[in-house]
Amino acid sequence: MEYQNSKGSKADYNLKYDDEFKQIFSLANRGLWEQAESLATEVHNRESASTGPMDPSVERIYRWVSKQARMVRDQALEDKIRQIDSKNSVFSPSIQSLVTDQTDRGLPPRKDLRDAVQQIEATPYVPDSFNKTMTILRSSEMFDFTTQQGRMARELDKEISVKMDDVDLETIIFEIGDKEEVNFVADRSLEAFKQKLSVNFQKVRLGEFLEYIQRNFSLQFQVGDDLIWIVDGKDETKTIEETRIYRLRKGFILPAIFGA
Repeated sequence: MEYQNSKGSKADYNLKYDDEFKQIFSLANRGLWEQAESLATEVHNRESASTGPMDPSVERIYRWVSKQARMVRDQALEDKIRQIDSKNSVFSPSIQSLVTDQTDRGLPPRKDLRDAVQQIEATPYVPDSFNKTMTILRSSEMFDFTTQQGRMARELDKEISVKMDDVDLETIIFEIGDKEEVNFVADRSLEAFKQKLSVNFQKVRLGEFLEYIQRNFSLQFQVGDDLIWIVDGKDETKTIEETRIYRLRKGFILPAIFGA
């Protein structure tokens, strides 16, 4: 049984686009995939614009030509890359590369370089200061936390709320520091830090809380510009001397030069 197109001639592949199909096959046989893809795309667009369902043969040839054209382009790309790589290969040197290449390329590194690499590999990952007590010299002036000096003194007016049960003092202080963004620095081996207590208070001044801790746990809080140091209140070499003034209701005190 023979198929005829709209012009009445014999149709080998498609009733509507038989001539276009033959042109596409002719271009493909000659390896002209770009032109074949362009024609197949044109036929596909015309069929898409027409009413009714898409002709399966048009869809089939469009996908086939597009795939083959893409494969040809990919192959051309790979061939070009390999061609360029082959020019830079050490197995096909040029006259210029023979003159300019370093003669020691591919040879073992020099002894000084090997020694440097071995030294790097032998360097421990753990720093020398690990597990050692470091002495930090404080260059800025420190004040007793009850004074109103230093930028950190303003932080003592913050109202804090804490609720903890049966935890050590160290955890309480540093939890407050993390929450309120207050920098505490201390020797964590302090004996007072090991004592446990339960706290539950709302909207209490930080300074008032520290005053309670200082009075009951033999600690001293020293306020600097950016942090608060915590030291052993019983260690006179670390504490700050406190000056107290007592007002007398009656009488007076003689100066020291008079033997008072």
